[in-house]
Amino acid sequence: MIKKERKKTIALRKLEALDRRLHPAHHKKQSIADKLGSEKAGFRGEVALDYHLTFLPNENYYIFHNLRLQDNKKRYFQIDTLILTTKFHLILDTKNFSGTLFFDQEFQQLVRTNQNESKAYSDPILQIKRQRLQLQSWLNDHQFPLAPIFPFVIISFPSTTIQTNPQYAHLLRNVIHSAALPFKVEELEKNHHPTLLTKKELNVISRKLIKKHVPNNPDILAKYQIRKEDIIPGVYCNNCLSFSMKREWGNWKCKQCNHMDPTAHLSALEDYSLLFGQNITNPELRAFLGIESESVARKILTSVCHETFGEKKNRGYKIPMWLD
Repeated sequence: MIKKERKKTIALRKLEALDRRLHPAHHKKQSIADKLGSEKAGFRGEVALDYHLTFLPNENYYIFHNLRLQDNKKRYFQIDTLILTTKFHLILDTKNFSGTLFFDQEFQQLVRTNQNESKAYSDPILQIKRQRLQLQSWLNDHQFPLAPIFPFVIISFPSTTIQTNPQYAHLLRNVIHSAALPFKVEELEKNHHPTLLTKKELNVISRKLIKKHVPNNPDILAKYQIRKEDIIPGVYCNNCLSFSMKREWGNWKCKQCNHMDPTAHLSALEDYSLLFGQNITNPELRAFLGIESESVARKILTSVCHETFGEKKNRGYKIPMWLD
């Protein structure tokens, strides 16, 4: 049973908007594109896991995606997928890596080798163990009944080879391919007979988890030290991928490919809110969309933004969260 659906995080959508609108000649363009590629690959791996979750034995599994909580020391921890049951809980961290993965427990790192190139990453086994401790502490702090928590690193690529040092082979019990997950859950069910929580208690925990979820909402420009002047304004054409849309008689027309789109301003407003925040004024909208008419800008704002602040010439508008 899905209690919290998997969606692109705000942080990922902000990175997409930044990559789309950062000037091509900017010296950070490639590094941001690389970071976005890595984040999107990770998201695809998480989405691929969802198929295998449909093979769980029944509806008695409460599933939460992209859950971010704060522990009692004000530290945030994010769990890719959390599964609650009446007998035990699961923490899943998905890795969408191809090639060979070597879990180096001597130096606490993951080394990926693909096409004769190797790259080291932080140890995901260490990460999920830390998440388990933080989740146990969080449940205890909220006075919820405790159940065993089993952490797993999920490898979404079925052809990926998993290796480690021989003396640490037992640690790979926490690393499985995504297709094996339903069978691992079935095995845990057989080995853990006692029912430790009731359905009512699971529902109470579920509501508290969702209430306490805190999305990661970074100031993306500050994070990557990007100036506002480095962001390309304009309305994006989904057909030819250029910022060449111009307002004509209540419609948007691309000057490059003549594509027409009456709602093209919505994606531009979404980009604005992701990069600069939800608050916007009439002059700011005109500058960003490339329109001159104050009345046309007002018409766009009043049709989209139903919350305002300030009076008369100082009036501002709040871009609704549904655009995000």
